[in-house]
Amino acid sequence: MIEFNGEYYRIIEMDQHETPRLYRNIIDLLSNEPPDEDIEELSRDPSKQFGKYILAETLGEGGAGSVYRAYDTKLRTYVALKILNSVDADSLQRFIREAELIASLKHPNIVPIYEINDIAGKYYISMQYIAGFTLGKLPDKLSEKGFITIFIKICETVHSIHQHNIVHRDIKPENIVVDKSGWPYVFDFGIAKKLGNSLTVNNSNIIGTPNYMSPEQINGKEIDCRADIYSLGATMYSCFSGKSPYDGADPIEILKKVLETSPQRLNSVCEVKVAPEIELIIDKCMEKDPSLRYQTMLELKSDLQNYISGDPISVRAPSFAYLLSKKIRKHRFPILIILLVLLFS
Repeated sequence: MIEFNGEYYRIIEMDQHETPRLYRNIIDLLSNEPPDEDIEELSRDPSKQFGKYILAETLGEGGAGSVYRAYDTKLRTYVALKILNSVDADSLQRFIREAELIASLKHPNIVPIYEINDIAGKYYISMQYIAGFTLGKLPDKLSEKGFITIFIKICETVHSIHQHNIVHRDIKPENIVVDKSGWPYVFDFGIAKKLGNSLTVNNSNIIGTPNYMSPEQINGKEIDCRADIYSLGATMYSCFSGKSPYDGADPIEILKKVLETSPQRLNSVCEVKVAPEIELIIDKCMEKDPSLRYQTMLELKSDLQNYISGDPISVRAPSFAYLLSKKIRKHRFPILIILLVLLFS
């Protein structure tokens, strides 16, 4: 347990109907790889010591905290250790909320949490270490079928998150890890939101990754599970093309493009062309209007499965009238000028 603002938080809970999570996690930990040969050398470096942990490698850094591959000297195995950099009340509250959200989720494709605690006032979360690569840094590009198989699993995982009234809000290639066997994991719930009775949340601040944020998330409007569907569509676009859906000189320019333009056609930027059905599925995920997207992750999963099995998908190629209406909305002022010129000429 840890204390915050006079309240105690117990993160690892026991389930009376199954083996306690704590013991299952220890079993999982003990099945991991033995320590590298350099751990003994690192253990003599005071800068690499953090309580019972030895910091072996930096996995990622951000404004809120840093993530390390660390060696747990008590359990004698590696963990992923997220250490909070800031100690202000808001950051600590978000950090605790992240741990609580992860602990509330039980899914084979979500990285489980082992512990939240502090060492000399520095708070940390200990999680299972996944030896693998993020979708954004795979050493070898997967086949079309390989990517789709992973995305089907991600749909199932994020649907489970949504069933707990949680919106992830930061689905992107860097937040999906694929282990050595090809099994994907969703992680980093730093900006996820636990919602009320309805699956909506009102955003007062722009929080997220510009290239993968839905327009409604950028605009600070109410969001729901369809914001994650947009982000997964943008993630699929990036994985198949090797490029982000939008580019820009700075985040503000990217955000503006997300709101006002559509990304380039997927096959126009892919070195290896994808099937037209994949383009249609991604386009539907990335519709500006949430009502035009898939409404649940299970709907998206169904179309991905249908494509894999050779069955028809639910999406159809857009009609000429629809494409024309999008062009008019995008270039409404030049078109208005042209119409006025024609009218009065």
